[in-house]
Amino acid sequence: MNRFKKMGLFTATTLILAACGAEGTESEDRRDSAANEEVENTQTVQGGTKATEKEAIIEFSDEDIDALTAEEGEGEDRLDTILERGVIKFGYSGGFAPYNFKDPETGEFTGFETDIAHLIAEDLGVEAEFVTMSFQSLVPATDLNVDHPESIDVALNNHGRTPERAAEHDFTLPYLNSVFGVWVNAESDIETVEDLNGLIAAQSATGSTGDAAKEAGALDFFPVTTATDGRKMVEQGRADFHVMDYNAILWTLQNNPNDKLRVLDETLERPDPVGMAISAGNPKLLNALNKSIEEHTKNGNYSEIYEKYLGEDISVAPEMFDSFKEQANISWD
Repeated sequence: MNRFKKMGLFTATTLILAACGAEGTESEDRRDSAANEEVENTQTVQGGTKATEKEAIIEFSDEDIDALTAEEGEGEDRLDTILERGVIKFGYSGGFAPYNFKDPETGEFTGFETDIAHLIAEDLGVEAEFVTMSFQSLVPATDLNVDHPESIDVALNNHGRTPERAAEHDFTLPYLNSVFGVWVNAESDIETVEDLNGLIAAQSATGSTGDAAKEAGALDFFPVTTATDGRKMVEQGRADFHVMDYNAILWTLQNNPNDKLRVLDETLERPDPVGMAISAGNPKLLNALNKSIEEHTKNGNYSEIYEKYLGEDISVAPEMFDSFKEQANISWD
């Protein structure tokens, strides 16, 4: 497998995929970790999501291309290390259903990010290993020495590719589409996103969910550290609404119904696509990850995985990969 480098930049209008997850620097990760907290689980969701529709054409700005390509580092590419040891280490929280969590019956990790990780490992001819840690520790853990017990090769936990993260780490192309949903009190007269204007949101005022709440017109914030606390504040009437990853919302509705809360039909988009994060300066590894994402998106494997857990396909538009390679003037091979 050849290394790939940036060979040119194609100036284009940015069309960002709506995506989910926490965002920002490490301090923002800490404030936003509520978006990736443990969600109780018992069974596979059957019902469908409100993920954004696939876009037929995806255009990337120079900044996008810079964030999605990697220059060669000074040392050995991480992919060489992975192939040598025969194991690729993925990091995630292990408790964010339906993304990654332990099956209550088998005790084994499952979820669609787990299934995706196994496909990547199979493509590389190695075994997948999962290292669990707090959400805010995941992206920094990709920079740890490979011999460190908490070192990981890939952070795979619903991470948004924010400018802050992309400035220090390399990101793959998106592997799913997602949006934010809005919890409100079941007895509330709130019916649309427009109705949120001037109301109180139960979450941090910063980070991806806080930004989404501001966009919706939140007047003030009731600070919370977890999604569970956010829902509780809305249930108790101490706040008017709580913004949360929609796929996790659907899972919660299916597995832990609460007649004191309901979810708006409308959803909120966000500008930070969900990708896998790796330590900067490993173009061979980034190349291999993108190649795997493209292959399994185009052959329908990702669609099957998402439908298995969510009852709906939330994979990205297959055309995205060809558009990116053309605009960035690169090849995976």
